[in-house]
Amino acid sequence: MPHQNSLDSSADPSSRSSRERRLNLRVLNAETGDGIPAVQVELHQDGRRVAAARSDKEGRAAFAQLKPGAYQVIQASYPKQMTGISAKPVVQVGKDGSLHLGSEPVREIRMLNFHLRH
Repeated sequence: MPHQNSLDSSADPSSRSSRERRLNLRVLNAETGDGIPAVQVELHQDGRRVAAARSDKEGRAAFAQLKPGAYQVIQASYPKQMTGISAKPVVQVGKDGSLHLGSEPVREIRMLNFHLRH
């Protein structure tokens, strides 16, 4: 049975240009904190996939030049013997480039992955 899945976000909107419409993600091993490479992450809008990225060797993926609107973040692939977040958070991108997860301003979303337990 897998551990409960979760999503963490780092709030620091002042660290980025107010005109930049960029969403940074990190796919992490929840137990070690290490980044997980080669995981497909997608952004969906109105039920359609509008962007996709694959995490690099440090587990980082980014989406740039986003149009204002709400995007659902989906982890489309999972590392072997792991499970990703079950939540599909919605990130709001403002006209000024601001990012919000719910009412919280964010600059990066961390997608935690857990080892499957038997």
